[in-house]
Amino acid sequence: MFGTIDFDIGDLDYCLTIGVSNSYNSSIGVGVCLGLRIKANGLHCFHPNDVSMTRRHTSNAWESVQESTMELLRLSMKSYSHLYNSLIRMKDIPRGLEAGYQTLGMALGKDALLTSKSTIVFDSWKESIYPEFEEFNLYRLYMAALESVRGITPARKLQAAHMVHAFFDSLLAQQDIAVGKESC
Repeated sequence: MFGTIDFDIGDLDYCLTIGVSNSYNSSIGVGVCLGLRIKANGLHCFHPNDVSMTRRHTSNAWESVQESTMELLRLSMKSYSHLYNSLIRMKDIPRGLEAGYQTLGMALGKDALLTSKSTIVFDSWKESIYPEFEEFNLYRLYMAALESVRGITPARKLQAAHMVHAFFDSLLAQQDIAVGKESC
Protein backbone atom coordinates (compact mmCIF):
# COMPACT_ATOMS: atom_id res chain seq x y z
CA MET A 1 0.00 0.00 0.00
CA PHE A 2 1.10 3.55 -0.64
CA GLY A 3 -0.66 6.66 0.57
CA THR A 4 0.03 10.32 0.99
CA ILE A 5 -0.90 13.00 3.47
CA ASP A 6 -0.98 16.51 2.02
CA PHE A 7 -0.46 19.67 4.08
CA ASP A 8 -1.66 22.97 2.65
CA ILE A 9 0.98 25.55 3.55
CA GLY A 10 -0.61 28.49 1.78
CA ASP A 11 0.91 28.07 -1.70
CA LEU A 12 -1.46 28.32 -4.66
CA ASP A 13 0.30 25.65 -6.75
CA TYR A 14 1.83 23.14 -4.33
CA CYS A 15 1.41 21.51 -0.93
CA LEU A 16 3.77 19.57 1.32
CA THR A 17 3.28 15.78 1.09
CA ILE A 18 4.28 12.88 3.29
CA GLY A 19 4.26 9.55 1.47
CA VAL A 20 3.84 6.33 3.43
CA SER A 21 4.26 2.77 2.17
CA ASN A 22 3.54 -0.44 4.03
CA SER A 23 2.19 -3.92 3.44
CA TYR A 24 -0.40 -5.94 5.30
CA ASN A 25 1.78 -9.07 5.12
CA SER A 26 5.22 -7.51 5.83
CA SER A 27 6.39 -8.24 2.27
CA ILE A 28 7.82 -4.72 1.98
CA GLY A 29 9.26 -2.53 4.69
CA VAL A 30 7.53 0.48 6.15
CA GLY A 31 8.57 3.58 4.22
CA VAL A 32 8.12 7.30 4.78
CA CYS A 33 9.24 10.11 2.47
CA LEU A 34 8.63 13.80 1.91
CA GLY A 35 7.83 15.74 -1.22
CA LEU A 36 5.21 18.02 -2.68
CA ARG A 37 1.99 17.67 -4.64
CA ILE A 38 1.14 19.78 -7.66
CA LYS A 39 -2.42 20.96 -7.08
CA ALA A 40 -3.25 21.37 -10.78
CA ASN A 41 -2.87 17.69 -11.68
CA GLY A 42 -2.61 15.96 -8.31
CA LEU A 43 0.79 14.44 -9.08
CA HIS A 44 3.41 14.03 -6.38
CA CYS A 45 7.11 14.90 -6.61
CA PHE A 46 9.56 12.98 -4.48
CA HIS A 47 13.22 13.84 -4.83
CA PRO A 48 15.70 10.94 -4.63
CA ASN A 49 18.00 12.78 -2.25
CA ASP A 50 15.22 13.89 0.05
CA VAL A 51 15.05 12.62 3.53
CA SER A 52 13.30 9.27 3.54
CA MET A 53 13.38 6.08 5.53
CA THR A 54 12.52 2.45 5.09
CA ARG A 55 12.23 0.07 8.01
CA ARG A 56 11.80 -3.70 8.04
CA HIS A 57 9.00 -5.19 10.10
CA THR A 58 10.71 -6.23 13.34
CA SER A 59 9.70 -6.12 16.97
CA ASN A 60 10.66 -2.43 17.39
CA ALA A 61 9.56 -1.23 13.95
CA TRP A 62 6.65 0.96 15.02
CA GLU A 63 8.72 2.93 17.55
CA SER A 64 11.45 3.44 14.95
CA VAL A 65 8.90 4.58 12.35
CA GLN A 66 7.45 7.14 14.76
CA GLU A 67 10.89 8.56 15.59
CA SER A 68 11.96 8.67 11.94
CA THR A 69 8.72 10.33 10.90
CA MET A 70 9.19 13.06 13.49
CA GLU A 71 12.74 13.64 12.21
CA LEU A 72 11.42 13.82 8.64
CA LEU A 73 8.90 16.44 9.67
CA ARG A 74 11.63 18.53 11.29
CA LEU A 75 13.60 18.45 8.04
CA SER A 76 10.60 18.84 5.73
CA MET A 77 10.95 22.51 4.82
CA LYS A 78 14.43 22.01 3.37
CA SER A 79 13.11 19.19 1.21
CA TYR A 80 10.03 21.16 0.18
CA SER A 81 12.15 24.22 -0.65
CA HIS A 82 14.47 22.19 -2.87
CA LEU A 83 11.58 20.68 -4.84
CA TYR A 84 9.73 23.98 -5.01
CA ASN A 85 12.79 25.88 -6.28
CA SER A 86 13.49 23.16 -8.86
CA LEU A 87 9.96 23.43 -10.24
CA ILE A 88 10.09 27.22 -10.36
CA ARG A 89 13.40 27.06 -12.26
CA MET A 90 11.95 24.57 -14.73
CA LYS A 91 9.30 27.12 -15.72
CA ASP A 92 12.05 29.46 -16.95
CA ILE A 93 13.78 26.93 -19.21
CA PRO A 94 12.13 26.81 -22.64
CA ARG A 95 11.87 23.49 -24.49
CA GLY A 96 10.51 23.27 -28.03
CA LEU A 97 8.32 20.36 -29.05
CA GLU A 98 11.14 18.49 -30.82
CA ALA A 99 13.67 19.17 -28.05
CA GLY A 100 11.12 17.84 -25.59
CA TYR A 101 10.79 14.63 -27.57
CA GLN A 102 14.57 14.28 -27.58
CA THR A 103 14.71 14.83 -23.82
CA LEU A 104 11.99 12.23 -23.23
CA GLY A 105 13.93 9.82 -25.43
CA MET A 106 16.99 10.35 -23.25
CA ALA A 107 14.84 9.78 -20.14
CA LEU A 108 13.63 6.48 -21.61
CA GLY A 109 17.18 5.48 -22.48
CA LYS A 110 18.32 6.19 -18.93
CA ASP A 111 15.38 4.24 -17.47
CA ALA A 112 13.95 7.38 -15.87
CA LEU A 113 10.58 6.65 -17.49
CA LEU A 114 8.60 3.45 -17.59
CA THR A 115 8.53 2.12 -21.14
CA SER A 116 4.97 0.89 -20.67
CA LYS A 117 3.82 4.47 -20.04
CA SER A 118 5.86 6.21 -22.72
CA THR A 119 2.91 6.83 -25.06
CA ILE A 120 1.05 8.61 -22.27
CA VAL A 121 4.10 10.75 -21.53
CA PHE A 122 4.69 11.70 -25.17
CA ASP A 123 0.99 12.51 -25.67
CA SER A 124 0.93 14.61 -22.51
CA TRP A 125 3.98 16.56 -23.71
CA LYS A 126 2.39 17.23 -27.10
CA GLU A 127 -1.04 18.25 -25.78
CA SER A 128 -1.35 18.95 -22.08
CA ILE A 129 -4.86 18.72 -20.70
CA TYR A 130 -3.98 21.17 -17.94
CA PRO A 131 -4.20 24.90 -18.73
CA GLU A 132 -1.44 25.56 -16.18
CA PHE A 133 1.00 23.75 -18.46
CA GLU A 134 0.44 25.60 -21.74
CA GLU A 135 4.02 26.80 -22.29
CA PHE A 136 6.55 24.40 -23.80
CA ASN A 137 9.20 24.46 -21.08
CA LEU A 138 11.04 22.07 -18.81
CA TYR A 139 8.24 22.32 -16.24
CA ARG A 140 5.64 21.04 -18.70
CA LEU A 141 8.04 18.30 -19.77
CA TYR A 142 8.50 17.28 -16.13
CA MET A 143 4.73 17.17 -15.64
CA ALA A 144 4.39 15.00 -18.75
CA ALA A 145 7.09 12.66 -17.41
CA LEU A 146 5.32 12.41 -14.05
CA GLU A 147 2.25 11.10 -15.86
CA SER A 148 4.24 7.86 -16.14
CA VAL A 149 3.82 7.21 -12.41
CA ARG A 150 0.05 7.60 -12.47
CA GLY A 151 -1.74 4.30 -12.06
CA ILE A 152 1.25 2.07 -11.31
CA THR A 153 1.48 -0.19 -8.31
CA PRO A 154 2.28 1.48 -5.00
CA ALA A 155 5.44 -0.57 -4.60
CA ARG A 156 6.82 0.92 -7.86
CA LYS A 157 5.32 4.41 -7.61
CA LEU A 158 7.83 5.98 -5.25
CA GLN A 159 10.86 4.60 -7.07
CA ALA A 160 9.44 5.71 -10.42
CA ALA A 161 8.84 9.25 -9.11
CA HIS A 162 12.39 9.28 -7.73
CA MET A 163 13.79 8.29 -11.13
CA VAL A 164 11.84 11.01 -12.95
CA HIS A 165 12.95 13.71 -10.54
CA ALA A 166 16.58 12.55 -10.53
CA PHE A 167 16.63 12.79 -14.32
CA PHE A 168 15.18 16.30 -14.32
CA ASP A 169 17.51 17.35 -11.50
CA SER A 170 20.41 16.27 -13.73
CA LEU A 171 18.99 18.47 -16.52
CA LEU A 172 18.91 21.42 -14.11
CA ALA A 173 22.52 20.71 -13.13
CA GLN A 174 23.52 20.63 -16.82
CA GLN A 175 21.70 23.93 -17.29
CA ASP A 176 23.67 25.42 -14.37
CA ILE A 177 26.94 24.23 -15.92
CA ALA A 178 25.98 25.69 -19.33
CA VAL A 179 25.01 29.03 -17.79
CA GLY A 180 28.24 29.07 -15.79
CA LYS A 181 30.32 28.52 -18.95
CA GLU A 182 28.45 31.30 -20.76
CA SER A 183 29.12 33.81 -17.99
CA CYS A 184 32.87 33.06 -17.86
